[in-house]
Amino acid sequence: MRLPGATQSAARLEFDRLGRRIGVTSRGGHRECGRIATHSLPIKWLERIPGTQVKNAFDDARRNAPLSCAIQETPHRRLQRLTMTLQDSPSILIAMSSSTGHVNGSLGVADRLRTAGYKVIYLGSSKIEATVVRQGFDFRYAPYLESIPVPFGFRHRPAWPTQGLFRYLSETRAKSTQARRDVQKLLQDLPEYSRQVDELIQDTRPSLLIFSPFVLLFYILFHKHGIPAATLSTKPLLDKDPLVPPYLAHHIPDDSVQSRARVEFEWLWCAAKYRLWEMYEQLMSGMSYRGLAAAMAKPCSFPIESEWATRPVLFDLKFRSLPELVLHARELDLPRKKPLSKQVHYLGPNVHIQRRDDTFAWEEIAPRGKLIYCSFSTVLHPKAIATHTRFFRELLRAMAGRPEDTLILSLGPALSREALSPIPGNVHVFPRVPQLEVLEKADLFITHGGSNSVKEAISVGVPMLVYPGRADQPGLSARVVRLGLGERGDVHLATAADIARLMDRVLGEPKYRAELAKAQDIVRAYDARNTTAETIRQLIASRQGPSPQAP
Repeated sequence: MRLPGATQSAARLEFDRLGRRIGVTSRGGHRECGRIATHSLPIKWLERIPGTQVKNAFDDARRNAPLSCAIQETPHRRLQRLTMTLQDSPSILIAMSSSTGHVNGSLGVADRLRTAGYKVIYLGSSKIEATVVRQGFDFRYAPYLESIPVPFGFRHRPAWPTQGLFRYLSETRAKSTQARRDVQKLLQDLPEYSRQVDELIQDTRPSLLIFSPFVLLFYILFHKHGIPAATLSTKPLLDKDPLVPPYLAHHIPDDSVQSRARVEFEWLWCAAKYRLWEMYEQLMSGMSYRGLAAAMAKPCSFPIESEWATRPVLFDLKFRSLPELVLHARELDLPRKKPLSKQVHYLGPNVHIQRRDDTFAWEEIAPRGKLIYCSFSTVLHPKAIATHTRFFRELLRAMAGRPEDTLILSLGPALSREALSPIPGNVHVFPRVPQLEVLEKADLFITHGGSNSVKEAISVGVPMLVYPGRADQPGLSARVVRLGLGERGDVHLATAADIARLMDRVLGEPKYRAELAKAQDIVRAYDARNTTAETIRQLIASRQGPSPQAP
C-alpha cells in the first residue's frame, strides 16, 4: 500500500503511539512483538503536526486500506498494517561526507523528501550519525566513506614550514607515507567494500542515490546496480560561464569588457592551481584524484574516461551522466550567458527550518537595542584561528562604542572566550548557539559567508555583513552584495572603525530588508511548487546514470 506524504507521516506517528502502547520500542534495530517484526523508527518525527491533522490523515489512510486490514482493528493488527505501509515507502540513500556544512545543508532536502513520503537513509561515517539521528533519519555506517580524507589529499595539503626545515620535512614524509598506505589499502579493500554495497542495496532497495560531491568517488561502487543517482551541491553552480567567476573568487561581475576579462583570468588561475594540486597529490599519495578514480573504476567496470567531468576546483568531483542538484535559487545566483545544462536542477535553498536544536536561554542575556549576531565557520583551519581572534577583538571594540545594542557571538569549538578578554557588558559569548532561533530575532548577521549561513539569513530576512574566508565564501559574499542583501569586508584588515561603519550602514538603510523580502518570496516559491520532491520524482522516473557494463 502506497500512501501520500501527509498520510505516510501520520502513519509513522500512529506507528510509534501504538508501539509504545503494546510494548514495542522504536530504538535501534528490529524488535519483535508477538509475531510482528517492526522497523526502527524515531519516536519524535512529527511533534509539530497538529493532532487533528494527524487524526484526519490517519483516518484517511484507514479508509484507503484493504478491507482485510480494517477488520478487527486491534492495536497489534493496526501496528502490523502500519509496518507494511512504512516498508512500502520508496527509499532514498544519501551518501554524505563528514563535513558539517554538507550535512546541515542536506537536512532540509531530506526533510522535504520525508514529508513527500520517501524513507530517507543517510550513509556516512560515525562522525555524522548523532546529527542525522537527532533529526529523525535512519543512518547506516559506511566504513569506505572514511577510508581516505575527502576531498582527496586534503589532509596533506602543503604549508610553509614554521617549526624548522628538518621537522617540516620529517612531517611531510610521514604524511606522504600514510597517504600512500591509505590509497593502497582502499584499493585492496575494494572487493570487501563492493560486497558491503551489494548488501546495503539488497537491504534498503533504494529508488535513488544522492551523493555529496566529497564522497562521489564511491559512486563507482554503486553504479553496477543501475539505480538512478545524483550529486547534491550545497555550493553555487560551478559550471564555467563567461559572466560568472568560480565561487572561489571575490569578484562581483557585470557585463563590462573588464569584468569578462577578470572572470576569464579567475578561471585560468583556478585551473592552474588545480593542476599544481594534482601534481602535489601525485607526489604525496602516489596518484592524483583522477588516477585514484581510474584505479577504482577498472575492477568495478565503471566508464571513467567518458564520465570524468570534474571542474578545476579542489572541492569538486563530477560525473558527466549524473544530474546535479543545486541547493540555491537560480534567481538569486549570478546571471549567466550560456544556457544551463539539462543535468542541472536548482532546488532552492531547502533550509531545514524545523530542525531540532538546543534551546537558547534568552532570559540570561536580556537583549536591548539592535540585536547583532556573529558566527563564523564551525570548521576552522588552524591557520585561521589567529585571524578570527584578531577580528573578534576588533568587533568587541566596535560594540563597546555602541552600548545601546547587543551582540551574541558564537565562537565555535576552536576559539576560547579567554582570548577575547576584556568583553564589554553588551556582548554575550557562547561556544555555539541554535543559529536559526537567534537569527529569527536578529537585526544584523555578521558571518563568514558560508552557504548554509547565507541561505538561513535569507530565509528569515536578516541583512548580512560578510567577512569571507575560503572555499565558496568569497563567491557567496559577491552574490550577497550584488543582490543588495548586505555588505562585505576584509576579515584580515578590518578595524573596529571599519566594522562600526558597515554596521551603521546595514542597520540604518531600509533597502537591505526590502531586497531580502524579495529574496524570501523567491525562496518560498520553490517550496510552494514542491520543487525538491517533484525533481526527485522525475529523476527516479528517468533512471539517469551511466549504464552498468559487463566486466
